[in-house]
Amino acid sequence: MALSKTGKIGSSFDGFLAAQGILNECEERAIQQILVDQIKVWATDKSAQARTKRSQRL
Repeated sequence: MALSKTGKIGSSFDGFLAAQGILNECEERAIQQILVDQIKVWATDKSAQARTKRSQRL
């Protein structure tokens, strides 16, 4: 297969997932994982802020 003008070969990964019938499931799982990661960051930040406040009171 030769490269096209855009430098891509073949179909997209989204196209592959759609052909397999799992595109929606994969997108939902990706969104869930992003939310979990954001919650972890938020919780870590809150924990760090609480430690800073405690140390400033001492």
